[in-house]
Amino acid sequence: MPQTLTRLEDAELPYLDVEDPEIAERPFERVRELARESWLARMANGYVVLRWEDAKALNRHPKLRTPEGLGLAAQGITEGLVFEWASQTVLGLDGETHERIRRLAQPGFAPQKLEQLRPYAARLFEDILDGVVPAGGGETAEICKSYSIRVICRLLEWPDEDWERVVDWAERATNVISPSLTAEQLASIEQALVEMREYTTAQLERLRGRHGDDLGSRILAAGEDGDRLSKLEVVQLFETLLVGGGDTTKATLTLALYLFARHPDQWDALSADPELVRSAVEEILRYRPPSIGTGRMAREDFAYRDLEIPAGTYFIVSNAAANYDSDAYDDPDVFDVRRFSDGHRVPKPNHMSFGFGPHVCIGNYLARVELQEALRILPQRITNLRIDESDPRGVEWTPPFGIHSPSWLPLQWDVVR
Repeated sequence: MPQTLTRLEDAELPYLDVEDPEIAERPFERVRELARESWLARMANGYVVLRWEDAKALNRHPKLRTPEGLGLAAQGITEGLVFEWASQTVLGLDGETHERIRRLAQPGFAPQKLEQLRPYAARLFEDILDGVVPAGGGETAEICKSYSIRVICRLLEWPDEDWERVVDWAERATNVISPSLTAEQLASIEQALVEMREYTTAQLERLRGRHGDDLGSRILAAGEDGDRLSKLEVVQLFETLLVGGGDTTKATLTLALYLFARHPDQWDALSADPELVRSAVEEILRYRPPSIGTGRMAREDFAYRDLEIPAGTYFIVSNAAANYDSDAYDDPDVFDVRRFSDGHRVPKPNHMSFGFGPHVCIGNYLARVELQEALRILPQRITNLRIDESDPRGVEWTPPFGIHSPSWLPLQWDVVR
């Protein structure tokens, strides 16, 4: 007997009110609560996918695509520089074009090449800590700001002294995924994109023809059966790396410090056994990813489970909720740095914090190298990590639906002698 389908709009689903100030303060907790009720929740402009198997299935479902302009079209923004940029980045592409760019770029992100960055990342982080650790405390969201983007500048062989400009462009451009852009934000993003495009183009022209071993040279030289990335495609790829890679890794490192300050037993475990660092990084990513999820849109009508889903339906596939599904993890509410460790041989992680399916983050190995080196070094330098409860501002957070992490994180610690 054929299955009876329910129209999606008629389905009885819990509701996620993204405008509710209480939910804005604790969006991750709320989506995890909703996941206990249903695999799907309704929002004002779409739906949130909340469970592991459904997140896997819909991340790679052939009837779904990346929303136009990374979701800008849903806000009525369908033209202009910001929309065009969002539509042309590797994040905003689908199908054969997306597959081709990733295939040609992938050799540049080969793990054996990125492993060569470890000594530099370690030295850089030690230098950053040298100016911070002796004070016994400080506002650490700002401390994390320079690390990741400077590693990326090294990877690209771009001038280290330019990192503050690059961070500013990246932070403004990241707002492109905000679900409710203001005219002021849109103008700020546009200005950042103009400046970043001019700078990126100039840097690539400087590197062109060098045939070096930096990422830029490797990708410029990469090809397959005579196919090469165009100059514009390379520029857009590097802009995506700057915007996506720098800001998300910075956010994840800040979140790691916050989590360890809230879970001192886990900090002690990592301090006692540095070999746990790879597992610890995966658990941080699982337990508190820097993004609530990724946007997908139905390209045509289709059926899923017992629902009729019409073309144009917008979904957020919530990795934050899926990572807490008890069908995927034992005791998912527990933050455990040993979770991915098996005699210190880290099994292949299966969390969704780097995405899943065709759009899995191309720079995920780079992010892992950066985070592993930072969290290998930190326990050697500080102990008794804790929130500075005397700070009048307390812990402040970035807006919930975008890259979400502490924007102000006052910590205290004891210096390892």
